[in-house]
Amino acid sequence: MATTTVPYWQPPITIDPVSVACSVEITFGPNCKTYGWVSGCRHIDQVTLIPNVGSVSAPTDSICQFADPEPITYNALPSGADYFEYQWYYQPGITCENINELDFTGWYPIYGANSPTYDPPPGLNQSRIYKCAVKAVDNPCQTNFSWSQGCHIVIVTPNTTATYGTIQQNNQQLCTNANPSLISFSSLPTGGAFVYQWYYQNGIVAAPTGSSTAGWTIINGANNNTYNPPPGLTLSRTYACFLSPINSQTCFVQSIWAGGCSQGYHYR
Repeated sequence: MATTTVPYWQPPITIDPVSVACSVEITFGPNCKTYGWVSGCRHIDQVTLIPNVGSVSAPTDSICQFADPEPITYNALPSGADYFEYQWYYQPGITCENINELDFTGWYPIYGANSPTYDPPPGLNQSRIYKCAVKAVDNPCQTNFSWSQGCHIVIVTPNTTATYGTIQQNNQQLCTNANPSLISFSSLPTGGAFVYQWYYQNGIVAAPTGSSTAGWTIINGANNNTYNPPPGLTLSRTYACFLSPINSQTCFVQSIWAGGCSQGYHYR
């Protein structure tokens, strides 16, 4: 019990509920005292701790322009209340630093994005930062939305328009064991950096298209934009080149055959 000589009392910091009332000492003379309760009392309800706002999963998602980003989740959900409201926001850019927990300037609310997960739709043409704000519905210590920790960044790489080049169709007629001439491109690929891989197929066949190498035999070590077939052929052969982008994040650049082929006709 606290004793004080002033008409007020400052309760200590507590997390327990408490009721406060006051009695006073009334003196009638040197030897005559009595005590009585002051009318009314004060109830201090359960003190509620400020809730934990949680943490958004914060890896960087790299996608091609107009592709579909991965869903965004929390790696630590908010706690300290029975129910939270969620509101996801986005902002153009790739930097998420020094964001005040109550400052929403420059952020755009995503209407309908009100759950602990958010799946951004496809169609982005620029990089974005995603962040979520929460509010504890049944906690009087948090009456406004405040940011959860962390951001999820989606880096958008612009699509590249690539051309895959054309092989010089210098078809040759060769005697047995003759030396074929060098095969080169009449126009080189553009729109990215490529690995060249030459293949052959016995016989005179049409130039391959698409991305399947089925039926073609790889020529080990033939990885330049030119190829010089060795001498010694004893049958006709068709040569073609398959291209693969060096950077796997190069958007809209695929592994595909270069245009055309070079055919060596063998005769005795």
